[in-house]
Amino acid sequence: MTVLEVLENASLYLNLQDEFKDIFEGKEDIDEETYLQFEKLLKCLNIVIDDICSQYQTLKTYEEVDVSADGFEIKKLSKKINQILHIKTPNELKLCFKIVDNKIVCDYVGKIFVEYSYYPEKLKKDDCLDYFNGKISTKTIALGVASEYCFVNGFFEDAKIWEQRFLNCINANLRKLGHSCMPKRRWF
Repeated sequence: MTVLEVLENASLYLNLQDEFKDIFEGKEDIDEETYLQFEKLLKCLNIVIDDICSQYQTLKTYEEVDVSADGFEIKKLSKKINQILHIKTPNELKLCFKIVDNKIVCDYVGKIFVEYSYYPEKLKKDDCLDYFNGKISTKTIALGVASEYCFVNGFFEDAKIWEQRFLNCINANLRKLGHSCMPKRRWF
């Protein structure tokens, strides 16, 4: 799915598809007011993606870093960190650590592996949105964007309606679908 697909669906829910039609068709000559409203919609998408990543579907990665006696600066990690999950030595021993002054401090010096959850980079209109491996649908994200957009613009009643639809959809997307087998009934 692409950012434009999600925003096009959100604009359909918000009844803004005519206002943003030129943007979705790739035209270059867009008036400033329309472009500012579209940028607001894009910011709402980034808020929704951050919410999904922090509450529903964490994005995880790990990196090999060199830690010194005074620690390792968190900002040197390649992604925008949400939470550190584990720190291990090269031979898979878990290390105890603490965060002091935006540094990871542990009782180890040398190469370590830091596993952490992260927030994605801010999306632009031409980006591809492939963070969730198909687990979260375009519709779900578009409903979240519609809710945020209404909230930002002060349409609180509409925001609540779209938020409820978003929550229903995201819970349905993340629910484990499976077939359960119950044993046959036995009569004594």
